[in-house]
Amino acid sequence: MMGGQVIDIESEGMKISDDRLINLQRLKTGALIECACVMGCMMAGADENAVGAAKLYAKNLGLAFQIKDDILDIEGDQNILGKPVGSDENNQKSTFVSIFGMDKAKEMVKSLTNEAIRAAYTLNEPEFLIYLANVLVNRNK
Repeated sequence: MMGGQVIDIESEGMKISDDRLINLQRLKTGALIECACVMGCMMAGADENAVGAAKLYAKNLGLAFQIKDDILDIEGDQNILGKPVGSDENNQKSTFVSIFGMDKAKEMVKSLTNEAIRAAYTLNEPEFLIYLANVLVNRNK
């Protein structure tokens, strides 16, 4: 996570490449979700295949979550979010919306969420993970 934060701070006020943005967010949001998923697998005594599926789920869901956050920073309601919208632009941060555009960002959220759900289906009792994926990407705050 710290590596992602370092990239984030170093990139303020700069337009960064799409690959750098994806890497930055995978190291931040993605790493946090991946840690939780992998630790859950380890505590449950899961095999390598399950751990791999959990990592794939987390990798895709973490990125989808961050892209949704970028979308909400533009389209969200300040009263619902509890924070001002437009802060990424005001802070000159590169976002998925600023790099890919709104339509492509929304498409990416759907695609990454579907990939996460596909990974979850390979696990035992995937219902909660599927529910969580849908809640996180359909949120309005």
